[in-house]
Amino acid sequence: MARSAAELDPRIVRLASTTLCGQRLRRSQLADIQEIVTSLPLLSRTELGHTVCEHLRWQTPRGSNRIQLAMRLLEALERLSILALPARQGPGRGRQGPLSPGERSAPQAPLDGPLPQLEPLRLRLVSGRAEAALWNEFLARYHPLGYRQPIGCHLRYFLEDRQQRLLGCLLYDFAARYLPVRDRWIGWQDQPRRPLERIVRQARFLLFPWVRVKCLASKALGLSLRQLAADWQRIHAVLPVLVETYVSDQHKGTCYRASNWHYLGQTQARGAWGTAPAKTPKAVFVYPLQRDWQTVLLAPTRPARSR
Repeated sequence: MARSAAELDPRIVRLASTTLCGQRLRRSQLADIQEIVTSLPLLSRTELGHTVCEHLRWQTPRGSNRIQLAMRLLEALERLSILALPARQGPGRGRQGPLSPGERSAPQAPLDGPLPQLEPLRLRLVSGRAEAALWNEFLARYHPLGYRQPIGCHLRYFLEDRQQRLLGCLLYDFAARYLPVRDRWIGWQDQPRRPLERIVRQARFLLFPWVRVKCLASKALGLSLRQLAADWQRIHAVLPVLVETYVSDQHKGTCYRASNWHYLGQTQARGAWGTAPAKTPKAVFVYPLQRDWQTVLLAPTRPARSR
């Protein structure tokens, strides 16, 4: 049942906006979340997050709770002094410790020569803890941005040659919620609800430093674009229609241009969730995975129902 303004916490009434973490919420919903946290003091942060997901019906297409989104919302409300969360029971994602490189990821002898000698190439999905740990170690050791535990839907890949030698790593995860240059290109200026789950971000792309094969980068990109949509739909039950990535000033994005990605312009100085400034603007590249990508992304979507 809807609450009247008189029944709401004045701190909720005074909020300039009730759009938090990219989600447009009603003040009555924020009051319900506040009541959940207050009335269930013995629950952990994660348990509260799952309770919020059930209340707001925030689930993925496969039916699992969108727990990371709920946790961000709870933390945003805590920063606004709307509620007080229980103490953390363990280190959070922001406290991730450094990964210690081991022998498995040690530098190897240079691998060069013509590309056909390595073909056919293969992108192999990473599965299991041991493989994931090795993938993490390679990224932490050789990628300029290092490694951070991905949250939400994501796919890790190893790039292999015909002899099953590892050549590199790729990571795909969720798209940026706020990306004006992309939103204008799609035509999202006047669309309040956007099917962001149909866009996937290439978050990391690494060829190991001892691999020096001309045209390998663009070949690997093309291979991943042919495979990504089917893998993502099979594992996450959503068919993506567009891929995006951001390239720093130190690189020219040559392999993306060679693979026919579209250069859209520069990012703005804000984070992907609109809550923190980005360090430096980056070049934005996108690649449509379907011919009707724009029709899919401009189709009206229904808001999630709430109890």
